[in-house]
Amino acid sequence: MKVLVTGAAGFIGFHLSKRLLEEGCQVLGVDSLNDYYDVNLKKDRLGHLPQTSQFLFEHLDLADGDNLRSCVTSFNPEAVVNLAAQAGVRYSLENPLAYVNSNLVGFVNLMEACVRIAGLHHFVFGPSGLSVRGDQEIQRIDCSLLQPPLWHARHRSTVFHCIRALGPSRHGLLQIYRRDPSRSAH
Repeated sequence: MKVLVTGAAGFIGFHLSKRLLEEGCQVLGVDSLNDYYDVNLKKDRLGHLPQTSQFLFEHLDLADGDNLRSCVTSFNPEAVVNLAAQAGVRYSLENPLAYVNSNLVGFVNLMEACVRIAGLHHFVFGPSGLSVRGDQEIQRIDCSLLQPPLWHARHRSTVFHCIRALGPSRHGLLQIYRRDPSRSAH
């Protein structure tokens, strides 16, 4: 299976890419390698993934719609896992445009690129679990109730509205996974 993983240099994206490769998938990892976290750490993670025809890496910002569409079309994925996002709740207060460009513009660009792929069977969006409402008890997301106070949470709320507008009605491929708070990482 051909899988596009955005945020591939991040902790979860790296481990997912590694696992997909172990399962025999062909993976295209995409990451902007922004400097919110140590870029050398991200490059080190990528260095642990085999640079072969099974794993390709594209240094690309999802906000760059033209290059993203070209990349997605060329790879022609069967599945997309979107883990890319600008991190940092406090940073969202200092630089809200970084959130808009990465988390909203980038997300919509990715969805728009994906609707053009006839063989795409899965689009998985892995949002941060607690930033939307800050409520660990809620598992079902009711977009009509979302009124988060911070940019970090607002971008996730807006993304869910984009999902409702673009996803199900246009290609029906969207799956949303949230962390189950009863299964804490140890």
